[in-house]
Amino acid sequence: MGEFAMTKERELELTGPVKALAMLVIVLYHACAIYGGVWFGEPATPCPALGVFVQWLSTMHVPLFLLVSGYIWAYIKMETDKYDDACVVLKKKAKRLLVPYLFAGVVWAGPVYCFFYGPVSTVESFVLGNNPSQLWFLLALFWMFVFVELMWRIKPALLCKCPTLLASGIVAYIFARAVYTLPLDLFQVARAFDYFPCFLLGALLRQTDTSRFWRIKPAALFAADVALFVAWYVCSASGGALGAASKVLLFILRLVGPLVLLSIFGHAEWLIDKVHGSLFEKHSFGVYLFHQQVDWILLSLINVPGVPPLAIVVTLFFISLTVSLAISIVLKRWKVTAKLI
Repeated sequence: MGEFAMTKERELELTGPVKALAMLVIVLYHACAIYGGVWFGEPATPCPALGVFVQWLSTMHVPLFLLVSGYIWAYIKMETDKYDDACVVLKKKAKRLLVPYLFAGVVWAGPVYCFFYGPVSTVESFVLGNNPSQLWFLLALFWMFVFVELMWRIKPALLCKCPTLLASGIVAYIFARAVYTLPLDLFQVARAFDYFPCFLLGALLRQTDTSRFWRIKPAALFAADVALFVAWYVCSASGGALGAASKVLLFILRLVGPLVLLSIFGHAEWLIDKVHGSLFEKHSFGVYLFHQQVDWILLSLINVPGVPPLAIVVTLFFISLTVSLAISIVLKRWKVTAKLI
């Protein structure tokens, strides 16, 4: 059996299906998130194994989507003339990210959040953008486009060389740690800096020869990622020097994790072909906008003693996926609402 080959053209074709699969991983993450102990209350039946699994998923699900976003941005910015005007780019991104944020926040995520947490917390979370449920990602991603367009305006070379991209990612990650010390993360600026290295990694992948990466077996990358995660998990539970080391390991994990998923999905050509052009790919963004609140509603009903954690996870995953997909399909049928999601 010959070596696995991947062209840059094929790599670009992967971005749509991989973004959809990343959304699927995000839905799975939220189906398990309550067992991480920091999301929508406490589980009625604790499951430490699922708690560890949730922490592991958190190092790769959002980073993968950001990696793909950075990859696509680099392709359009550097290889076409569609992103020549930064103002045009940001207007497009505002329409794609901020309009859905406002729509989903007002008609869906905000009201559900208000039901569980009250109006004061809702205003802080959604109006100030401090913790707007899953919609935080839309604000953070918009800021990332602002960052890269500003960097490009200052000096394009900042985004064209590995050393400067790495340095920019490190500076952003460190700066995020400082911003996190503020009382509120207004409009998700801190998280934008925190995850910016993942976006920059995607931009780097588009510009470099990735043939060596694709020749690495997914199993080898997976093993390396698990080893890194174990090291991070041990260090993060410790104090002192090990606690500080965990911050460095987390930075590395968020770069390795999405590469693992990218490798797995890229090698699974049958999966990519199945997802490409599918109903789910067309509505994956809508699924993201609406799935988490379905989880909350279900958890308020089934998170009770005696219900096995695995049963809760499976129920949340499939029902939230189905309901959010149905909502997206319905909204896409009308011109007015189709423009809002």
